[in-house]
Parts: sequence; structure tokens; C-alpha cells
Amino acid sequence: KVRPSGRMPAMNLDDKKVQALANYFLRGVHVNLQPNMTYQYFEGSWDKLPDFSTLKPVAKGEAAAFDLHAGKRGNNFGMRFEGFLDVAKVGDYTFHLGSDDGSRLLIDGQKVVDVDGMHPHTEPSGKTKLTAGPHPIQVDYFQGGGEWTLTLQFESKDLGRQEVAPFVTLTR
Repeated sequence: KVRPSGRMPAMNLDDKKVQALANYFLRGVHVNLQPNMTYQYFEGSWDKLPDFSTLKPVAKGEAAAFDLHAGKRGNNFGMRFEGFLDVAKVGDYTFHLGSDDGSRLLIDGQKVVDVDGMHPHTEPSGKTKLTAGPHPIQVDYFQGGGEWTLTLQFESKDLGRQEVAPFVTLTR
């Protein structure tokens, strides 16, 4: 059956069982995801997004897309993803940032979407004008408890709504 929200229900599986289940469903499928952004992973308990620039990360690395599994916990953690969003054309772009719990999108150092606080998956939108070429992008996220999700899509008059991650690179 298809779940209308499109999200998998929480199954309370440990990491080994999650991997086994994913391997079963994806058997025969070759996926080679290359890292396209950096991440910093933090541990702590917050009700709102902390200022990650004042905290020492527990871990750092490279990730493919906005991979929350790069972290070590299922609750009480935060992540900062950074890379460069490369757009082909100048124009007005609408970004759809969804998360459970809080998240924030900055492009060129400017806040575009803010979904802060403790809440179920919520997906507000924000607009910004971009020039053609690469733009620094930063997504901050924290997870308090329960489900954890992070999605980021964008669209423009020339580009249908789609995932941002394939347009992000590690370097300019």
C-alpha cells in the first residue's frame, strides 16, 4: 500500500537491521553516490537551532546529499551541511525546506527558509533571486526526538520542482 505522506513509518530497527532491509529492497541495484557536500555533526539537546559556529563538532566529513545517517545518533543531534549550489540561469528560485525537527537554509549567507523549533515534518518555502553559477549553500538541522527528516527541493519558471542535492558540489 502507498502511504499518502510518502514517508516510511518508524520501525524502531537498529542500524544493522535497517541496512539488511535496505540491502534486500535494493538488491541488484548499483548506486554510486559521490560526496557532494561537507557536514559537521554535533550532539546536544535543543528546542531550537543552536548557533553551530559556536559549538565544537563531534565529527566532520563529506556526505552525498543531505544524509542524516552521517551522524551517530537517532535523537539529540545536529548537523550543518555546506557546499555550492550551481544554477544554470539567472532567475527567481523557490526553495522548499522540510524537516522534523528544526532546519534553516542559507544561500550566499542569507536566510532563505527557516523551519526552526520542535515539530513534525513541516515544509515551508522561501524565494530568492540567483545569478548563474555557484552559490555557497548551508543547511543547519537539529533532531530532538521521534522521527527525523530533512528534505530540500527547488524550482523556478524554467526548472520543475526537484531535489537540490544533485546541483550541489564540494567546490566552486
